[in-house]
Amino acid sequence: IAGTMFKAGWFEIVDVKIPRHIRRFRYWDKAGTEGAGDWTAGALLVEYKGIFYWEDFVIVQASPMKRNRIIKNTALQDKERFDEVEVWVEQEPAASGKESAAISLMELRTIVDYVNAETVSGNKITRAKMHSAQAEQGMVKLIRGPWNETFLRLHEAFPTKGIPDDVVDAASGAFNKCRLHTPTV
Repeated sequence: IAGTMFKAGWFEIVDVKIPRHIRRFRYWDKAGTEGAGDWTAGALLVEYKGIFYWEDFVIVQASPMKRNRIIKNTALQDKERFDEVEVWVEQEPAASGKESAAISLMELRTIVDYVNAETVSGNKITRAKMHSAQAEQGMVKLIRGPWNETFLRLHEAFPTKGIPDDVVDAASGAFNKCRLHTPTV
């Protein structure tokens, strides 16, 4: 099933080692149902020499407790691998979304220097437009990893009703943060 915003062929898969001192952005789109429903997706992006590189994706269907452990462990791994990772957590607008974001922020502040929650605005398609445009121009690449196939399949299906959009939501969040906050190196 093909969506309308992304083509798998736009994303070159590369074996590139990016210096650890370059600022990275990890964006979490959280869900909380074990083995069903929406997915929790954590997207890690870096801009290096004018190209955006997806370095890592975490994609799981997990209970809130397990999800929080995965997010915390991922932050610890990112800290070991890189000098600076800015972490963002999507905050759902209802009270439970605020509480979930607050828990994530509290846990992550002991690990990373910069962590923040974001209540997103605009629809998913609007938020994905800049990522799509840059990918179409060949400015977005994937570092080879076990998550590549899932990333490409779900991006190519976006936006298709009934196909999970959590990977694209996390990717759009990370892309928009990175694009706005990182100077080209």
